Amino acid sequence: MSEDHERSSGSGGNFPLSARQWGHQSPRMGLSRRQAQMVPGIFEDKTELAIGLALGISEGTVHMHMDELRRKLDVLSRAAVVACVMRGYIRMQREDGGAGM
Repeated sequence: MSEDHERSSGSGGNFPLSARQWGHQSPRMGLSRRQAQMVPGIFEDKTELAIGLALGISEGTVHMHMDELRRKLDVLSRAAVVACVMRGYIRMQREDGGAGM
C-alpha cells in the first residue's frame, strides 16, 4: 500500500483515495480541512470518539463537524456521505480525463 494512501486513511484500511486524490477532491466538494479529515474515519466506520482521539479533538467537536458535513452534502447518514465521496471521485476522474492523480 502506498504511503500516501496510508496517510489519508489513517489506518490504511477502507478509504479508497490516496492523500493526493482526497486533497484534490475535498475542496471541490466544499469541505473544510477538518471535515475532510473526518471522511476517512467514516469509511473506516470509526466512532466519533475514535475519530476525535485520532485527530486530537473531543467527541462533541467531531459530532458538530459531522453534522455540518452532512448538511453541506445534503445527506442524512454516514452511508450517504460515502456515496457522495465516491460520486465526487468518479466525477473528478471524468473531468480530469481519468488521470489517476
